[in-house]
Amino acid sequence: MIAVFNRGIEIEILISNHARDLHHCEADIAIRNFHPTDTKLVAHEIHDECKHLYATPAYLECLGNPTTFGDLSRANYLGFNRAPDLREHLNSLGLTLTPRNFPILTENHLVLWELVKQGAGIGLMMESVGDAEPGVQRVLSEIEPFLMPKWLVSHREVQTSKKMRVVFDMLGGRSGRFQAASHMFDMRGPSTRQIADD
Repeated sequence: MIAVFNRGIEIEILISNHARDLHHCEADIAIRNFHPTDTKLVAHEIHDECKHLYATPAYLECLGNPTTFGDLSRANYLGFNRAPDLREHLNSLGLTLTPRNFPILTENHLVLWELVKQGAGIGLMMESVGDAEPGVQRVLSEIEPFLMPKWLVSHREVQTSKKMRVVFDMLGGRSGRFQAASHMFDMRGPSTRQIADD
């Protein structure tokens, strides 16, 4: 990171759940949770990220310390505005969730995680963050981890711009740290690099 700043590169981090248009320079570099299909973009697979369901011990106690998928079907879940994705996946595992199980939706990962820590319900979080938080615990060890792919994506200027390449390579080697810190990025501009995780 110090090497990036020593080169006079300014970084603007854009937090969004929506994929930025790299072709129109809404960002220069993006960290994405899906495989890019646009052949005009440069993409580098970073790693698969493990996520688990977490809740506070007090919230789980209110549910009677659930031990089965049926027990979890009575819980409240905290999700994003694309909550049907999580709901459908959990139902495929044997739960019977409806939109009523998702009383709170947000577009912000940090807000969602804070609500989990405050005992508002069950939420999905990266293993590296969730396991390090003493106030929460994993929900039902029988549930397999959610594997999310991580891709570093940029427009083709990354092949000719030394500044962009420095940041691209730095993110490729340290994306786990950035994800644990903020969970979403996008980057833009000839001297100001904008990073996005979407």
